[in-house]
Order: sequence, then structure tokens, then C-alpha cells
Amino acid sequence: MKKENDRRIVDLAITLQLEKSARSAKNLRELSFIITNETFRLVPYTSAFLWLFGDNSKVKILSASGVEVIDDSLPAIRWLKKLIPFFASMKKGKETYEIKASELPPKVAKIWAEWSPERVLWCPINMDGKIIGGLWLSRSEEWDKQDINLLEILVDAYAHAMKFFIKKDEHKSWFEKSSKKIKIALAIIALLSFTPVSQTVLSPAEVIPVEAYSVNVPVNGVIKKVIVEPNQKVRVGEELFRLDETGLKNKYEISLRTLDVAEAELKKTQQLAFSRADDQANVALLRSKIEQQKAEAEYTKALLDKLVVYAERDGVAVFSDKNDLEGRPVSIGQKVMSIADAGNVELLMFVPAEDAVQLNEGTEVKAFLNISPLSGLNARIRNSAYEPSISPDGGAVYKVRASITDKTNLPRIGLKATAKIYGDKVPLVYYLFRRPLAYIRHKIGF
Repeated sequence: MKKENDRRIVDLAITLQLEKSARSAKNLRELSFIITNETFRLVPYTSAFLWLFGDNSKVKILSASGVEVIDDSLPAIRWLKKLIPFFASMKKGKETYEIKASELPPKVAKIWAEWSPERVLWCPINMDGKIIGGLWLSRSEEWDKQDINLLEILVDAYAHAMKFFIKKDEHKSWFEKSSKKIKIALAIIALLSFTPVSQTVLSPAEVIPVEAYSVNVPVNGVIKKVIVEPNQKVRVGEELFRLDETGLKNKYEISLRTLDVAEAELKKTQQLAFSRADDQANVALLRSKIEQQKAEAEYTKALLDKLVVYAERDGVAVFSDKNDLEGRPVSIGQKVMSIADAGNVELLMFVPAEDAVQLNEGTEVKAFLNISPLSGLNARIRNSAYEPSISPDGGAVYKVRASITDKTNLPRIGLKATAKIYGDKVPLVYYLFRRPLAYIRHKIGF
């Protein structure tokens, strides 16, 4: 009898110590450790799990005896998360009792035999008449009534201590629950979201002459030979290319022979006209025919003189490849090449229609040549097309011309580049979400 009384005194002292430790816990983590590890001082057990109902009534394992970090991927933890809602939904789910396998449904009993061969004590933590969590204890010995009574008292004290932390967090917003680092990061992000930045757009670009003299074909024919090379410097009067003279040369020779025949016939008719009246009437007709033949011969001679095309101004010959031109049939007025001033160039940009920003005159442009991607060219928009046109790639683009501000080291005509156009200042959040918002608006039409 004395031993029993002594045990009761010891149990009461341990219970009071555990209650005091629980109420002195500084946070929920410390309290969870006390519940799953220090409770062993009062009632021995093999393992202990402390769980709570989280968001959407999902079970969350807060702590386990002898374990510092809970791994939710472990089979035992997954098994517990599946079974706990079942026991919590039972009529006696709010009471502390020993779970017996014989009272379980067949499906649960099958899983129970695999994962819980020991005796389990169900210790719910109730708050305001609802189960908010519980303590899952297991051991090989049977749970006696005295142990259950002690645990009911102790778990009630745990619930009171836990209520302080849970109630404290319930009235906090997500932002208040966040750590100090997260709050600082969110504040920085919020401030940066309204930081003004230049609205930019990237577009392919090409170096072109500001003013180029177009060299066109003077007569119909075939290009026989191109004398100059692409991007070669030429001077006024320098030969550029030749057209094939075979057809016109033959035509000119035929015209000369036809003229000789007509002149001989006129001379013969004039001699016969003294004796025959009919021949006198033919003299005027033959003279008109001779004049026509002379005109045709002179015209053909003029065309022959145009078969060699010369440069009419100093500059650089701009065309792609002489092999592409030689042998090509051309018609009068068709462009063959251009002559441009290499010291007066600009950028031609092809801005995609869906990416176009405010393309105002004077807008800043930074271009990076494909041959020198680390050094940029500074330029400013000179003019832009009012309506989009079709690019060589088949997309709708605005053609924009920009004057290069640095005239000391001008790029060569024909070089390709990537241009970055700096538009108006906008908040960073708008800069980041402009394209997604435009896509959503295009799809759903709001």
C-alpha cells in the first residue's frame, strides 16, 4: 500500500514537472519535443508521435520520439497520416483509449497488422470541443487504467499549453507568420516592382547607307560581266558592269547593210528617173526608207554605247555577289546595284509588330554587331514606318531607321546586328508582365 502511495506521489510530481515544462515552452517546436520525449518519464512507451490537423484538415506530424527531423516520405509516416483521420472521425475519437485490432474494419486491420504489431494508445488533444491533434503512443505492454488516467491529465495540460501557440498563430496573417528574412525580401520586391525602368524591345538590324544611288539597267539584255567587287570603292566614270552585245551588235550590222542596200537602190532609181516617169515617183519613197534605216541604225548604235555602265558618283558598290548577277536576264530600269557613301550610314531595324513600343523620333537605340557582340553602337531613331510590312522571315514588322551618333568608327555597310530600343519609363512590374498580360488579353479578349 505504501509503495503504491509512493508511486502516486512520484507520478504526481513528474506530472507537475511536465506541466511546468510544457507551460514554459517558448515555441511550438520546443513544446512538441517535450510532449514526444519527456512524457516517457511518466509513462514508458516505445514510440510517440505528435500530430495536428493542418490546412484543409490534412494531418501534419509535428514531432516523433528520438527523431529530430520528420521525413514525410517514410512509409510509417504515410501510414499514420492515413489512419489518424479514421480514428478521429469515430464516436470515441475525443476520448483516450487503447486501439484494439479486433475492433477495426477489415481493410484497416490488414494494414494495422503490417505496421503496428504493438499496443497503441490514442490520446486526442481537444480544443473548444474539437480535435485539433493528438498523441500516438505505442509499446509492447498493455496500457493499464492508471497510465491512461495520468495521460488524460497530462494531455489536457499539453492542450492548454498548445492552445497558446495555436491561438496566437490563428489570428496572424500569412505575412505575420513569415520569418523576418521573408518579410524583408517581400518588402524589397514590393519596392523594386515600382522602380521605373526603360521599356525595351530587341529587333534584328542591318547597316545601310543613308542615301544610295541606284544603278539601273539602261537597256534590255543579259549581264555579261560585273567588273567591280561587292563593297569596292569606285570613282566617277569607273566601269561597273557590261551587258552582252551579241544581239544588238548583229542588229546594228543588219541595219547598216540594209541602209547600204537602200542607198544603192536610190542611186539606181535616180539614174533611171531621167528616162522613166514611174521611177521618179519612187525616189521620194526610197529617200524616206533610207531616213528610217538611218534612224534605226543610230538608235541601235546608241543602245550599243549603253551596254557598258559607268559610275556616276564616288562611293562603294553595294550588291550581294557578282556571280549572282552575271548571266542574269534584265529589263530596262531594273536595279543591279547601288553606290553609297561609306561615311554616311545608319541602322535599319525590323521591329516585330507585337513587340513594338513607342518608336518616337530621338528614342535611344543600342546596337550590337554580330561580328562584335561585346561593343555596342549608340544611335537614335530618325523615323519609323506608320504601317507594318512583311519581313524577309514572313512576319509583320515596323521598319525603323536610326542615325548612328558616333561617327568616328562607322561599321561597314551590310553588317547585321541586334538592336535594343529603349522606350518610355514604366514600373518594373509592368515591364515583366506586359507580354503575359498581352497574351492573355489576346486569348480571352478582356
